[in-house]
Amino acid sequence: VYENRDTGIETEGSVDGGYIYKQYDVQGTEAYKDRLNSDIHMFTNTPNMKDDNFSGTQSGEAMKYKLFGLEQRTKTKEGLFTKGLRRRAKLLETILKNTRSIDANKDFNTVRYVYNRNLPKSLIEELKAYIDSGGKISQTTLMSLFSFFQDPELEVKKIEEDEKESIKKAQKGIYKDPRDINDDEQDDDTKDTVDKKE
Repeated sequence: VYENRDTGIETEGSVDGGYIYKQYDVQGTEAYKDRLNSDIHMFTNTPNMKDDNFSGTQSGEAMKYKLFGLEQRTKTKEGLFTKGLRRRAKLLETILKNTRSIDANKDFNTVRYVYNRNLPKSLIEELKAYIDSGGKISQTTLMSLFSFFQDPELEVKKIEEDEKESIKKAQKGIYKDPRDINDDEQDDDTKDTVDKKE
């Protein structure tokens, strides 16, 4: 029986004695962390590589759509970076022209800025689509697409030399001197007689 000090009314109830401490809600905390993680990836347009939907066997086009937001941000950054580089080149051009280090007719605006992306590409799909549409490609360009060819031009020269060598060997076989054939037959006969004597 409990007595309320303010009203003086006695009431019945149960009392639980124990330590007062902060209860740790495991499920709520994990849900909060997952939501925070997904929000960070969503608002920064960064794909979550640990996501089950991201991994797996997907086509290159499907992966491109998942990276679309990141690609848009990258293009924006490239534009800003190019703008900064152009400004820097203009300042450098002005300094060099004022000190007469370069010709006054030189123009630094013709400089092109190329940004190479480090994303995996499906060269096989692109190459197949190009060839299926009737396009042709040189051996040098084709070899430059693959990482194991260090110097494609040198490789093309080696291939041409090998082809010339094989043509020479084939021509020697076709247009062989009949005397050489008789010599070869005699060599074979002498070998047979030597083998028989042994």
